[in-house]
Amino acid sequence: MLNRSILKAKPGQVRSGLSDFPCNYHCAIIGTCLNLQECRKLLKKARVINVDSMTDYNVHTASVRACGSRKKGAYLFQKHLDKKYKKVFKEFGSLKTREQILEKWEAYKKKGLIAAAFWSGICHPVSDEKLWHQLYEDVHMLSHIQGRTRQLDAREVDQIRSRNSFLESQVESMSADVEREVKKRKETEAEKSAIFLEKKQLQGMVAQLQERNAELLAEKKRFMSDAHSALYREVIQPLEHKNHSDTVELRRVKNNYQKLQQKFDNLKEENLIWAEMFDSLRVESVACDPSCTNRCDNPAEMSCPKKILIVGGTVNLDHLIQLEPQLKTHGLMHHNGFEDSQTRLIGMVKRADAVLCPIDQVSHRACLTAKRECKAQGKPIWFLRSSGLSSLQTAILKSLNSLASDPLSAECG
Repeated sequence: MLNRSILKAKPGQVRSGLSDFPCNYHCAIIGTCLNLQECRKLLKKARVINVDSMTDYNVHTASVRACGSRKKGAYLFQKHLDKKYKKVFKEFGSLKTREQILEKWEAYKKKGLIAAAFWSGICHPVSDEKLWHQLYEDVHMLSHIQGRTRQLDAREVDQIRSRNSFLESQVESMSADVEREVKKRKETEAEKSAIFLEKKQLQGMVAQLQERNAELLAEKKRFMSDAHSALYREVIQPLEHKNHSDTVELRRVKNNYQKLQQKFDNLKEENLIWAEMFDSLRVESVACDPSCTNRCDNPAEMSCPKKILIVGGTVNLDHLIQLEPQLKTHGLMHHNGFEDSQTRLIGMVKRADAVLCPIDQVSHRACLTAKRECKAQGKPIWFLRSSGLSSLQTAILKSLNSLASDPLSAECG
């Protein structure tokens, strides 16, 4: 039998049961207040067969039929609805008039709580067929509005998916460039980290020493206010000695830091020198084989003697002149590229007509100075791979021939 419980009603008023409503109301109640999963579960409890194989539509129609019978099915569905919407059901139960029910219904519609309010309002003891019909009309129209809204939402979703596909293709086309850029930046950051790691460590040490120094000074200031000389001798003086030691250590660390910075700057300058020397060597021809010297012009026949400056290496000028007697008519100068002063090198470049610089036995600073001075004075300079006598002999003859043929066309560094 259907449970017709009294819900805070006046004497003689009884709430409407699920089987009391027409079939079309059952359709609205099931479709609005229960989902398909709940319907399948309740149908199984009512011992309806083949529930799992039913389509969604068949589940809905079977649930509607169960609600229209005065058997166990209607009882199970009503009991489930009462339990599901218990809180709202009790809230509606405190209402006394039809107008109050409609007012509460409108409030719940604005909140979007249609299912709970529909079941609680239509089952209220003071509800009549007119109120049933009004609530049914609202639910019916809301279902149409909801269906239309879902169609619009589906259309918007399709548009969004299309737009999303386009954007994904754009992102995919750019991903390779982005990955390369990220990889390049990571490599750059790794190089920077390696270069500045020791610098940061020294900065940390400096900061710690400065912090310790400040602490010691603060302790000294606190203890200086103490009038007891014994305390001063026992505490302040040891702290002063410690502070002095820390100051010396701080100065040492700062000096190391400056040396490291200078080393870093020298490495940058060294890289620049190597780059410039490699650029110059790239355009130079490989030194002539001794067999080709027979085809060279005789530098001794030039109209005036030339001075050739060799920068770097341990060169025996007398030995070179013995190997090439015609060099007696010309002047050979030598700067070792290491111990000799840079001022002397600048003066020798000014007196020379051309400069040879074997890069295997010369300082980078001397190379850079010679190259800069030759460029400023418009004089040719050749960088040699070796400081051997054969290489120097060939390079000297080549430079003399170049000066003899066209001094202005000789390559400047």
